[in-house]
Amino acid sequence: MISAGNGEKNMINLTLRVLLISGSLFTLVFMLYRIRASKAQIKDSVFWIFFSVLLLAFAVFPGVTRWFSLRLGFQSPINFVLLAVIFILVIQLFFLSMKISRLDAKLRELTQRIAIDRKDK
Repeated sequence: MISAGNGEKNMINLTLRVLLISGSLFTLVFMLYRIRASKAQIKDSVFWIFFSVLLLAFAVFPGVTRWFSLRLGFQSPINFVLLAVIFILVIQLFFLSMKISRLDAKLRELTQRIAIDRKDK
């Protein structure tokens, strides 16, 4: 295992691993609670459960992140983890933006129909 301060860049720091594990477990428990309380749709929660499991895998198996970072030319595994997290969240943001646009169009259409119905009465 790597000791703190030895300058080794090929492994994820123990503190970061603990933070990744605790953050992913918190996210997983929180999403399961929200699903159980019927406050989150299962379709939307699947992403967050997958995301927390991925972070947990990165923390528990640092060799995987090291392998990917070496193959893809990253300076350190944490750079790979951060870029992967940012990429996944940007993709999620894109899909949520598309969903909001569709809902906005439906809301506008529904508002116009209600206005027309009220005018006809």
